[in-house]
Amino acid sequence: MRIPHSAFLPPHSVFLLPHSAFRWFSRNQEPVVISPISRPSRLRGAGMTLLRWLLVLAYVGFIYATLPLAPRLWIRAQRRLGTSFASMAFYPLVLVALMILIYAIYRTRGDWRSLLGLAAVGFAYYYLYNHEFETPAERMHFLEYGLLSWIIYWALQPRAGRWMQAAIGAVLLNCLFGGLDEYIQYLTHEWWHRVGEFRDAVANWESALLGITVLLLIIRPWREEKSA
Repeated sequence: MRIPHSAFLPPHSVFLLPHSAFRWFSRNQEPVVISPISRPSRLRGAGMTLLRWLLVLAYVGFIYATLPLAPRLWIRAQRRLGTSFASMAFYPLVLVALMILIYAIYRTRGDWRSLLGLAAVGFAYYYLYNHEFETPAERMHFLEYGLLSWIIYWALQPRAGRWMQAAIGAVLLNCLFGGLDEYIQYLTHEWWHRVGEFRDAVANWESALLGITVLLLIIRPWREEKSA
């Protein structure tokens, strides 16, 4: 049988095989293997995402780690401050509220709709502070879990048009952490002298919802959708 001449490769084509194989490998496998080397920006982005979630875990770990220490701190503060113990959380909250208001005016450039929304949230805070949250520990939940909503939203890195999903995800994760907080107190009340109650979990959830509302009113992510 006669083998056609086209079945044989030219001598110089042998040197083209590695090049062709490399082109095929790069075209098909580059996103998995070569991307971290040829595109360091993706690697930096993954590192920043990991750093943000580590910050979330560190913050939640700090909240859980201070659970056995909080009663002792409150008792010592009560002995030193006496009758002013009930208003201990008032001054930190007022200071944080003023800082947020100043930043909101700067960030929104005095947009009356955002400022009106923040005023409504402020009235909600005021009502909960005076009618539902009785102890300083409960009132400090405003700061703890309100800030946690901000950190989780920042860790989720919402893209343009995905801010609503990121906000819902931040609230749901915050509610999970807040419910676990009270469950830990329920399991360890004999050792840590902390009482885990459902009303405290609801307070954490309210703080999470109000916190993400304040953040959205300040950054106004829906404006990016309109400009896109």
